Amino acid sequence: LFTDNNIEFPVGRLHEDTAVIYKLIYFAKRIACIGESLYFYRMNENSIMTANYTDKHYNSVVKYHEELDEFIASNKIDIDEKLIYRHKALRYLSVLNKLASYHQEMSNAYITFKQEYFKLAKGSQLFICIVGMILVSIPISFRIIQKLTPEIRKIMGKA
Repeated sequence: LFTDNNIEFPVGRLHEDTAVIYKLIYFAKRIACIGESLYFYRMNENSIMTANYTDKHYNSVVKYHEELDEFIASNKIDIDEKLIYRHKALRYLSVLNKLASYHQEMSNAYITFKQEYFKLAKGSQLFICIVGMILVSIPISFRIIQKLTPEIRKIMGKA
C-alpha cells in the first residue's frame, strides 16, 4: 500500500500515524477487524503521548486536518460533511483533554482549539461531541474523569 500509492510517513512531524492512516484505508482493497487485542503499547517518558504539549503538537493536528480536506477533494471522495466534522471534533477533543490534564486551559492553544471544537461539534450533530462541549467549557472535568478512569476500567474488568 505504501509503495503502490506513494504514501510516506512525514519526516519530522508529530502525529505521523494520522497523516497516513486515512490514505491506507482509502487505498486498501480489504480491511478486517478481529476480536482480539494484539496491540502492545510501550510507555515512553519522551513520547508525544506523555510529553507536555506545545504549539508544535497543535499545529500538527491543524496540518493533518488541512491534508485530510485536500485528500478528500483531490480524490473526489463523496462523504457526508457531518462525518468529517465528527472526526475533526473528536481529534480536537483529544487535544483539549490533553491540554486540560496539563492545566493549560488558559493557553492560547486551548482557547483556539476550543473555538474550533465548538464549531465542529455543533456541525457534527453527534451526541458525544455535544457532551464534549460541557467538558471543554469546564476543563477541570477532564482532570476528574482522568482520575476516575482507572477505577472505571477495573469495574468494567479492563484493568
